[in-house]
Amino acid sequence: MVPATRQMTSGAAYSHFLDNVFSLPQGHPIRLSFEQQGYNSVDDLLSIFENELDALGYVPPASPDTNEDPQWTPLLMAHRQILRHFLRWQASLERQKGSPLENSELVALTSGDFILYRRSALGQVSNVPATISPSLNNQLSTSTKARSAVDEFKRGVKRDKTHYPILKDDRYWDNFYRSFVVTAVSHNVEKVLDPSYAPTDPSEKSLFEEQKKFVYSALEHTLQTDMGKNLVREHSFDFNAQEVFRKVVKHYTESASAKIGSSNTLAYLTTAKYGTSWTGTAEGFILHWKNHLRIYNDMVPMAEQLPKQLCLSLLENAVHDIPELRQVKITATLDLAKGGTPLNYEGYLSLLLASASLYDKGNNLSNSRNVKSKRSAFLTDLSYDQPDFTEDNGIDYDIDLSPAVIYEANAHNRKVSPSGHRNRDPATNRERPYIPREMWNQLSDDAKAILQGLSAPDKGPTRSGDVSQRALEANTHAKISNDNGEFNRSEPDNQQAEAFYDCDQTTELLAHLTDR
Repeated sequence: MVPATRQMTSGAAYSHFLDNVFSLPQGHPIRLSFEQQGYNSVDDLLSIFENELDALGYVPPASPDTNEDPQWTPLLMAHRQILRHFLRWQASLERQKGSPLENSELVALTSGDFILYRRSALGQVSNVPATISPSLNNQLSTSTKARSAVDEFKRGVKRDKTHYPILKDDRYWDNFYRSFVVTAVSHNVEKVLDPSYAPTDPSEKSLFEEQKKFVYSALEHTLQTDMGKNLVREHSFDFNAQEVFRKVVKHYTESASAKIGSSNTLAYLTTAKYGTSWTGTAEGFILHWKNHLRIYNDMVPMAEQLPKQLCLSLLENAVHDIPELRQVKITATLDLAKGGTPLNYEGYLSLLLASASLYDKGNNLSNSRNVKSKRSAFLTDLSYDQPDFTEDNGIDYDIDLSPAVIYEANAHNRKVSPSGHRNRDPATNRERPYIPREMWNQLSDDAKAILQGLSAPDKGPTRSGDVSQRALEANTHAKISNDNGEFNRSEPDNQQAEAFYDCDQTTELLAHLTDR
């Protein structure tokens, strides 16, 4: 018996039914009929309709004792009954489970299970008085398969072009590509995204044409960049989504603009610093750096990908200004001095993420943004907090943020907040990373040229001194009442009506303070 595994193939399940469940010897009429009709998988077997059983037949092997050609012979009634019982047995099992059986469940069925079903009341079926000629059977089988494939595609999983992501900025091509492919797989149209796929069967060609039409509508909806619109409109006459997607992928991975994008990504990987340009969490920064390392290695040839040891050095340099994160490298160096094994990139990354998580927790940093405060009725806040102008302007510092957006958001010098936030000023001038010579020799010429052309970002003119913030002024209104207790509505003199007092920055303002 074939062992049941989760990765059991359809062909193995098909052989299990013929060998173990039906117990058919080689050369059996049912085997010959299936082989000559093209059935070779359990999916083909389960797709047979009951009204097609009477049309099944076979051509027996030629006899060496006679020169006559063998003639087509229909299956015997007993053989057709075996198949009819089997189809109804499978339908009953699917109803009990509520879904089709997996291949691993099919191979777990035995001949005894099939015999018990045939002997039960469920297995007693009447003959179907439908007779189809052999010549008509081939035409019916082909047309039924073609029609069912196209119909199943049209009536299958709900497909909507709005399910696909929209690309409006070339900088987010990687996010768009991954999300588009995943959605296409869930819609069963992933073959359109394969530039080498070419269907040969007529039914597959018809299905593929329908799939290309749908994917073309999705591309027309999602590609909102100038180049994307241009490539889509080049095929508005044939709706060849396969060719459109091939051109789009080539543009974003092999064109001159793609080379410039990979150079910018490399520049970010070598100069990124946590504490200067990143205002999110430490864990988010490390994952963001790691994600753009993957993007760079995916865009360049294998020979130009960054070595693991160089990646380790670049990541160490990126978090060097944070003592808690720098401690990971120091600890690894001490372990090596004591005779331990050198720390590789994967091991360092794992330890660094653990340290970053503790650092974020200790500094009360979180990736959650735009958290709305809880609303309370009849509650007035009478305290004034010093505003923190170092906060970002609505930018989500997550793993998918483009480095170009980080540079744009940090084009100005930020003043360190006096409210106790971590100091983002680097302790030392480490804008240009140090790369050991043995690692430098492993880089490609293009990567060396890019690194040599990098310069430290301009610091901008520094202010000679901090301009003290304007003192807060409290305004008190003097109200004068007469002998009857009524307030005098005439305008009092300037000295009594408005008196301005200079307050310290930490002084709280009391709302509606009046002299009575």
